[in-house]
Amino acid sequence: MDQPGFTQQEDDLIVDSLFANLGETTLLLPMSAVAEVVMDVKVSDAEQKPDWLHGWVNWRNLKLPLVAFEQLLGHEKNPIDDNAKVLVLNTLGKAKGVEFFAILLQGPPHPARVSSADAMKTHRITEKNDYVKMKVELNERSAVIPDLAALERLARDSAAI
Repeated sequence: MDQPGFTQQEDDLIVDSLFANLGETTLLLPMSAVAEVVMDVKVSDAEQKPDWLHGWVNWRNLKLPLVAFEQLLGHEKNPIDDNAKVLVLNTLGKAKGVEFFAILLQGPPHPARVSSADAMKTHRITEKNDYVKMKVELNERSAVIPDLAALERLARDSAAI
């Protein structure tokens, strides 16, 4: 298979992935969506911003929106402390010059190799959420697979703020 982050071993498709701890929620993301984990970032704020936005972080001379994914799930926003860690994600469409956005981490991310042979359980989503593709359980760990395209639209919308 020629896609980055995917490997084929015999009849088994493997996706290199990352568990990202957001506090009450853990995300499961393909590594191909992850640009970098950044430690000790400073978040700049704006007076008027939507609830889903913590603010902005500077990364490699770019100003990235820091999406409050926990808020999109209906939870309280996680506090940002002096040792904030963020996960910088690639956008899929790279439209309007927004190529990356960030999500606040509440703990260190953990790599995972997800295989088609793994016993991944999917959970029915009882509440509709435009930012969640699927809820899963893998190796006794519950996680949310986010809708990266929907998050990208938010990142593009933040450019107008």
